[in-house]
Amino acid sequence: MQNDGLTRSPHCLSFIAGIAVMVAALGFAFFPNIAEAVQKMYVANHGSSTISRANLDGTGGENLGNPAGTLLNGPYRIALDLAAGKMYVTNHGSSTISRANLDGTGGENLGNPAGTSLDRPIGIALDLAAGKMYVTNYGSDTISRANLDGTLGENLGNPAGTSLDRPNGIALDLSAGKMYVTNYGSDTISRANLDGTLGENLGNPAGALLNGPAGIALDVSGGKMYVTNNDDSTISRANLDGTLGENLGNPAGALLNGPYGIALDVSGGKMYVTNNNDSTISRANLDGTLGENLGNPAGALLNGPFGIALDLRQPSTIPTLSEWGMIILSLLMAGSAILIIRRRKLVTP
Repeated sequence: MQNDGLTRSPHCLSFIAGIAVMVAALGFAFFPNIAEAVQKMYVANHGSSTISRANLDGTGGENLGNPAGTLLNGPYRIALDLAAGKMYVTNHGSSTISRANLDGTGGENLGNPAGTSLDRPIGIALDLAAGKMYVTNYGSDTISRANLDGTLGENLGNPAGTSLDRPNGIALDLSAGKMYVTNYGSDTISRANLDGTLGENLGNPAGALLNGPAGIALDVSGGKMYVTNNDDSTISRANLDGTLGENLGNPAGALLNGPYGIALDVSGGKMYVTNNNDSTISRANLDGTLGENLGNPAGALLNGPFGIALDLRQPSTIPTLSEWGMIILSLLMAGSAILIIRRRKLVTP
């Protein structure tokens, strides 16, 4: 039996085997969706009109600047559409809405959407299933909503029964079709249907001791609302109907200082809070224990941080189609190299 040129060349065999091993290693290790899916916090810096982001432990800080095209102007709050890879920001200084990709590219200023009558907007929350954004107007004591692209704007007014007074933060309970709003001017919480009907003012829940309520976040599964008290640097929580209010104080170790924005990692049992007075981030357990101050993450350049939003996506362990292609190619190459080597052994005298 005669060998072909390929099997007679040990250098060629070594080269093919080496390439196969390298490709195989890349095929199994190259999962960019895993590498990129590091959980992040995103922060709107009112003082510098910029956006910052960092890992949830405060490492990996970045300042994304004032993304080209967004025209950020005194940004207050930030909300994320993770599926579309977008951030939405309220511009208090220009009464407009901006959006950009999560990495700061693709910036747009959606202006003051026709029909919304934005007036010094502060809070923003998204109903992604319905394609809507909801915004609090601090200047006119009203709520606005519009499509995510800024079309079909509406002003829902000051819903009857809510008694909005300098509305600040807003959060949505989509399962119940409700919006919750902090009233900075009256130290109360309001809620209403998403269309502005059936408004209620839940007052200052007994035991919550609201004092300059700013940010609000909901743990719908736990039936709780969490609120930052900007005026006395504490956190309050209560049931979604306003009963069983609690003041969690200034959690030991958190060093709250003018807390403003708040976001929850319910599965992780943590709350994250922006401290406007000293440009830092705090976190603590949802019951107020194990407080930490993460400082001003290196590279984030926090400056008057107000809004905060979390990207809590978990790393995926399922390869994408392109990654499956890489794996299959690597296996084929590795298999071919093994067959060639075995054939060479069989035909070598």
